[in-house]
Amino acid sequence: MLRDRRKSAPPPMRPRDEPPPSRWERVEVWLEFGGFAILTASGLIACIWSAIRYAAG
Repeated sequence: MLRDRRKSAPPPMRPRDEPPPSRWERVEVWLEFGGFAILTASGLIACIWSAIRYAAG
């Protein structure tokens, strides 16, 4: 019954006057996230490596 009374949410609208991002802008975003992911992964590996070396003596 409650489901029948609820109104469905309108779909999210993107402003029409705003053009979609260019290919270069999307590449820049992927490079930023990729660089952050690489730095995060390498820092995690270095942390684990140093913990193993410390535990080994």
